[in-house]
This record gives sequence, C-alpha cells and structure tokens, in this order.
Amino acid sequence: MKKLVVVSAAVATVAAAGVLFTRRRMTTAQPRDERSRWRVVTVQRSEADVVGAMSPLTALGSGIETRLSTAPGDRGTELAARILPGSDLEPDELRIALRQTKQLAEAGEIAVVNPAPHGHRPSTPQGLLLDRVAKAAEGKGIL
Repeated sequence: MKKLVVVSAAVATVAAAGVLFTRRRMTTAQPRDERSRWRVVTVQRSEADVVGAMSPLTALGSGIETRLSTAPGDRGTELAARILPGSDLEPDELRIALRQTKQLAEAGEIAVVNPAPHGHRPSTPQGLLLDRVAKAAEGKGIL
C-alpha cells in the first residue's frame, strides 16, 4: 500500500511539473502585441444608439478598426476596437475613447473629474497627490 502511495505521489509531481513547464513555455514563446489586440466594452444600448455615440472613436481617425456585435444574453452591444498596424495611436488613447463612447451611449454625457464641479481644490499635498493619481488613472481607467 505504501508503495502505491509513493508511486502515485511521484507521478502527480511529474505531471504537475510538466504542466507548469508547458504553461511557462506557452506564455513566453510568443509575446502578445499590446497595441494590436482587441479591446472590448459591453454597452447596455442597441447598436443604433452605440453608432450614434461613437464620436470619441471617430475622433481618433483611421488608425483604428471597430466592430459591433450583439452582447451575449441580449445584454446590449459589444463594441470592439483595435489599433491598426502602422498607426501612431497609443493604447491608452483607445481605452479612453472606448470608455467615453460607452458613457455617451449609456448616459448621454461623458463623466469628468477635472475640473472639479464644486470649485477649486487648494494646493495641499493631498490635493496635489489626488490630482496626480487622477491623471495617471485616466488612461487605464483604474485608480
């Protein structure tokens, strides 16, 4: 019985090592091109509403490719966009335009943090830090 447990443990260890080795090879063998990958948002509106709100994406010019499709489970529209090869656009510009298009289609306006709607924030260390964090979060959409 002990021999069976030892053999089973050895086989499981070898199998786990093989899986880890294969995964590592798969992830490092072909690095992804971040600039040309599709970025997708689900907009909770019909395709016609999304097409009418695509001004932030059209402002990027001909350096992007877009496509619309029905979201799974009839949950609106999937809006996908990617940067075309040879374009000088940055991925953050595309992320911002996608987020703004989603906001225009769903809410009818683009939400902004700066300038603050309630007035001027004093130049305190905390205020400067908050301004810097908000500026850095603009491209990725996260704080």
